[in-house]
Amino acid sequence: MLQTPPEGSHPVLIARKLLMLGIYLQGFSTSNINELGNLSISYCDVMQRAVETAARLVTSNDKFFGAVETIECIMMESMYQNNAGNLRLAYLAIRRTLIMSQMVVLRRGYSSPALHVLEPSTRRRIDPERLWFRIVQSDRYLSLMLGLPQGTSDGDFAAAKQLENCTAMERLERMDCSAGGQIIQRSCVDIQDLKTVREIDQLLQNAAANMPPQWWLVPNLSTSAADGRDSGHAADVVRLMNQFTHYHLVQRLHLPYLLQPSISREAHSSMVTAIVASRELLSRFVSFRDSHAASSFCRGVDFLAFIANTALCLAHINARRHNSNHDILVVDNQDFLSFLAHQRPSDRGLMERVLEILERAAFVDVDAIAAKIARINRQLLMIEADASAGSSYVTSSSHTVNSDELECSGKIDDDEATLQIYIPYLGSIRFERCSSSGGTAIASLTVDPGTARAFESQTTENSQALTDGWDLQGVDRALFNSIFQFQDDQ
Repeated sequence: MLQTPPEGSHPVLIARKLLMLGIYLQGFSTSNINELGNLSISYCDVMQRAVETAARLVTSNDKFFGAVETIECIMMESMYQNNAGNLRLAYLAIRRTLIMSQMVVLRRGYSSPALHVLEPSTRRRIDPERLWFRIVQSDRYLSLMLGLPQGTSDGDFAAAKQLENCTAMERLERMDCSAGGQIIQRSCVDIQDLKTVREIDQLLQNAAANMPPQWWLVPNLSTSAADGRDSGHAADVVRLMNQFTHYHLVQRLHLPYLLQPSISREAHSSMVTAIVASRELLSRFVSFRDSHAASSFCRGVDFLAFIANTALCLAHINARRHNSNHDILVVDNQDFLSFLAHQRPSDRGLMERVLEILERAAFVDVDAIAAKIARINRQLLMIEADASAGSSYVTSSSHTVNSDELECSGKIDDDEATLQIYIPYLGSIRFERCSSSGGTAIASLTVDPGTARAFESQTTENSQALTDGWDLQGVDRALFNSIFQFQDDQ
């Protein structure tokens, strides 16, 4: 697979080998890296140079337009950037792939006169219809994460006729992709349409039914890796990624109801579903990052964890507030959030474990993405602990920029009663302690004192190195925009 291309090979075929090498090295675990021994050039440099060379000379060169292999290469570039956590670069690459695929009518297959191959084996190796689906799938995932428009509303890949020839896993993926497109479309039309929510929710339930119940258990990646079963370990990783995708879609569908100031019985299930889906996501994140998977692989799941951790934390903050004001979320003497009281210890432990993983990555790997996510979530956890101790909080949003920071940031006011999260191009989200409440100052609360001190030391020492990477690339903006757009419509 990684053999040197024959002399005189087409540049696109050489680029394909370079991209495959980069993606292969990107997935190296610590044990794999140790087996490499002493290299004159680090494996990270080899990985980055391979991908950068392919991107500079081939995937960004329009003269290679129209070949199936070119489309494949640009999609591989997007995959690499997504795995590295560079969601905006991944979005740009997949959008180029999508546009090229539309221009050569890839979905029509090899019968399209504008589509050609560079080597005969490509016709046996690549099914254009399946490749088209993967492109749409990646585009919708990145569009949802960044709050950007999807490139196509095509849904033929999930039509009943197409699903007949698919495996159970493929049916799950295609139906989930269709649901993702509808969630994006709903956000642009009417985010409060409960009829649409029910229809998409049913589609997600039908998608999940394709897989047997035990398939939905969290796979043990450490065990499959230790057994030396490369194929089994790879299958478990794919299984976990599909679980991430599914629960993220469930969460994003119902997330707007999480901060609704008043709630109907009909909308109650959406609030509960968003909370449950967030919990499922976090448990899988812990399993994935606690395994021996490479820290630089599948970085997109860190953003999923950011959204899930934020949503679950906000749910508990609101639960405490509603318990103190029973007239807010009570219908027919039913307190919609009372069930969270017994869930809090385990939820809190799960959120703290996620935070430890992110802070460890920030401290050990000098990981800018993990550092920023950890910084925001640690402050949210401090507020949640303060609320649990008896303080009351209100949340509000503003398009006014009251921050000197250029990137997304979290800031505690001088009175230590307000956390202000600044989101570029959106404004500020404020979590403010009510003046009449008791409780402890936010700044005095900690999650793990040892880890927190190390994290603060690391971020101070490496602040210059991390500055360029601290923007969450619009993921945070997309999250809060979806929540507060719903509130503004009330």
